[in-house]
Amino acid sequence: MDDQEQGEALEQLLTVADVARMFSVTSATVREWLVSGELKGFKIGKGYYWRIPVSAASDYATQRYGANSE
Repeated sequence: MDDQEQGEALEQLLTVADVARMFSVTSATVREWLVSGELKGFKIGKGYYWRIPVSAASDYATQRYGANSE
């Protein structure tokens, strides 16, 4: 595992509900973004639960709302 992969492995992960609160949308909307690939994330366990890296949520906010969203 290289340094970048280790950094990604240690990154904080958000739930669908966390991201929904951040963007003031429903959990269903966040799942739609994930399934479409608009928001980067991955499934854990038996594939029922999504996790979104903080960096992916931040990148999505910048992409969607511009550089002043942080």
